[in-house]
Amino acid sequence: MNIVNMKNLVNIIALVFMAVLLANCKNTNEIQGLQNTSGIKAEIFRIAQMHRDTFLMSTEKGRQIIASGFEDSVMVIDYGHVSIGSGSFLAHDLYPGSFDVPRDTKYRFFSNNTVLITFNCKLFYLVGKDTVFHTGRETDVFVKHNNQWKLSYLGFSPSQVSYFKVSQYPNGNHALYPDYVGIYQQSSKVADTIVMINGNLYAANTEDPRRYKLFSINDSTFMAEGFPERMIFGRGKNGRITHYTLESQDGQRVHYPKVR
Repeated sequence: MNIVNMKNLVNIIALVFMAVLLANCKNTNEIQGLQNTSGIKAEIFRIAQMHRDTFLMSTEKGRQIIASGFEDSVMVIDYGHVSIGSGSFLAHDLYPGSFDVPRDTKYRFFSNNTVLITFNCKLFYLVGKDTVFHTGRETDVFVKHNNQWKLSYLGFSPSQVSYFKVSQYPNGNHALYPDYVGIYQQSSKVADTIVMINGNLYAANTEDPRRYKLFSINDSTFMAEGFPERMIFGRGKNGRITHYTLESQDGQRVHYPKVR
């Protein structure tokens, strides 16, 4: 794991998991025989508040208190990287950052000694003069040893986010738009339909009939608001559109032929 990801990860541990516990304690998945979920939440709430207060101290004593809330070794999965670190190491690797209020918080109680918490979150912090954003779903597992709740596992799965805005690309060649209208086959049961309405292109899918407005990056490349993928239309030898290529954030490409 590179340094930036590790520091981001530790920031999430120190800040975001506390925020989620403080922000929303309503969603609970009860299991048979478990009676005291509210008491468990209250105790984790207390630990989270203590950690948040001590984090703001930025002192060695504060870091020791934070480390006491981690298991002796914490398993972390961050952007596909797996690592195991001591609570002391994680607490001493902190650096300032900020977060939005977590959303879609859910709790799963497996016993009186194990609880899983998952939520959507956004973390942002400064690297020099640049702001770095990380948006995704975090999953934490707390376990109770010797009558004390501690964090034993943290997983962070990034969301696919696009920061492109329609207003950034207003000058596409609209005269070419009719060429792109048609049906593009993904599989035997799934197809995309491209239509033109009031001079703008829209895409809909067999599995999601909602229409998404497309905006141009250049004369053959389009994106939909809020989606990171790019649609690149291709022409055959006769100049007609024969397919489009869906290019993902990591550079992978999938080709969908135009069938109508």
